[in-house]
Amino acid sequence: MSSKRTRGNRVTINAPNDDIPSSPPLNDIGAEEDNELVIDEGEVQDVDDGEDGESLYGSEMEEDYKSNPELDEYEADGIDERSFAELDIGERNLVDQELDRRNQLGFLPGALINDGDQLPHHEDDFEFPSSLGNIRNSRLPQSLESSNKFFNQPANQMQYGADEDLPYFTTNDISQIKTDNLAEWINMEAPRRGIRRQFEQFLTGFTDEHGSSVYGDKVRLMVENNLESLEVSFMHLTERDPFLAYILGSAPKQVLPIFDDVALEVVFRSYPSYDQVSTEVHVRITDLPLLYSLRELRQYHLDTLVRVFGVVSRRSNVLPQLKYVKYTCTKCGVILGPFYQDPSNPQEVKVGSCWSCQSKGPFQLSSQSTVYRNYQKITLQETPGSVLAGRLPRHREVILLWDLVDFAKPGEEVEIIGIYQNSFDVSLNNQHGFPVFSTVIEANTVIKKHSQNSGLNVITEQEAEFIRNLAKDPNIGKRIIQSIAPSIYGHKDIKTAIALALFGGCGKDVNNKHNIRGDINVLLLGDPGVAKSQFLKFAEQTAERCIYATGQGASAVGLTASVRKDPVTREW
Repeated sequence: MSSKRTRGNRVTINAPNDDIPSSPPLNDIGAEEDNELVIDEGEVQDVDDGEDGESLYGSEMEEDYKSNPELDEYEADGIDERSFAELDIGERNLVDQELDRRNQLGFLPGALINDGDQLPHHEDDFEFPSSLGNIRNSRLPQSLESSNKFFNQPANQMQYGADEDLPYFTTNDISQIKTDNLAEWINMEAPRRGIRRQFEQFLTGFTDEHGSSVYGDKVRLMVENNLESLEVSFMHLTERDPFLAYILGSAPKQVLPIFDDVALEVVFRSYPSYDQVSTEVHVRITDLPLLYSLRELRQYHLDTLVRVFGVVSRRSNVLPQLKYVKYTCTKCGVILGPFYQDPSNPQEVKVGSCWSCQSKGPFQLSSQSTVYRNYQKITLQETPGSVLAGRLPRHREVILLWDLVDFAKPGEEVEIIGIYQNSFDVSLNNQHGFPVFSTVIEANTVIKKHSQNSGLNVITEQEAEFIRNLAKDPNIGKRIIQSIAPSIYGHKDIKTAIALALFGGCGKDVNNKHNIRGDINVLLLGDPGVAKSQFLKFAEQTAERCIYATGQGASAVGLTASVRKDPVTREW
């Protein structure tokens, strides 16, 4: 370490010794004189200014110690100067226990607080000793009654009513946790509460560019039409909370039931009497960015949210399926359950033993406590135009539940957003000789390809008036024929036949004996290069629910059809 000595008008500074502290002293003659540097006092001042920094003493420091009446006195607002009698030991213990409980809850996230340990919302939730007077903790959250009416406000003034100071487990905290099994981790109570809170804030707080609530209007329209499906855009969810969108795509089977419960609470909070119309509200995910073909689905897509496209080839009847079932033990009378039924698993839920009397049964189904849901299975097949030459179209089984049943008919092109799952199939195991699982898609959203541009559903009043004026035109038949494939010259007879096939006619039943149908079949024959395929393409693009079938990959006998038994209804 350096040292400084003053000799008259000169200052001597000992330079620091670079030797290791444990090294022996140097025996060189004049070492002390060599380590002394002699400089002028003026140079010392320069060194201090450049190396040691600026002076800490300023000319304005004394002004900080001058008296200021406004700042030198404490505010008297909120100070209780009343005197109270001394508490006895019992009252002090009650107060200490309550304060300790509040402190413990205050440091816990909201996702870790049990339902019975919620923070009190009013001073009457805890009865203080009468000797303390009326004391209210200003840190306690306010009542949640304001959140019960957030959808009754105008959409542009809608706000989330819960106290934002209430501690809870955010998705930012959730995203920091590392886990190998996301599905099992979401089933834990703490992450579930955090997801519930974040999705509720998303539904109530997401606004458009004009500042109006997006999903407040959607909830109102859903209630006005007595529906039970609430469409939520995946892109909106990604914009507001990317991690919430990530866990939705990775573990939809665990996250979607949480979304459904939150949506149900939001609807009942704004419309308490809506439970008389529907006891279920389902969140339907839309705008999923990735689109897969049926042949692109692989094992890494299992238990994830997928979006596929195809044609409905067949569908089963609407059947009742158990949502959850409860059994009654015939020996002790205890009600067991509820036991939830997996839609992708056809096996019936059974009870092994009674938890009360430990008996093996028999158990009787409690019909009053058992809840059923609509169930339908459809087969989705690749569109013929998307299949490569020489390949057969792939197909997948799709399960429709609740209000999605009968949404699509055979022959319609639909887009399915759902959960790609596997289920145990005994027939496949017997066929292959080793465990093989069949795959199925549990649909969450069904969108028709032409639902937004299809015929009568989107005809405006101006279009209807234009159609009426066309009907009054005596040359409407010629105008329709000339409108068939206008890029192809001539072929008036072929265009007339195609127009008749597209428009059809009225069916007739002569005295209930002879039935004349209103549509015709058209067969085009001609040499190569006479625009037969162009006429066919025009008819495909014009007609609704049209399927373009080709003979690519067919045998010499041409297109064939086969009859097979439906695995659900056992019908041919």
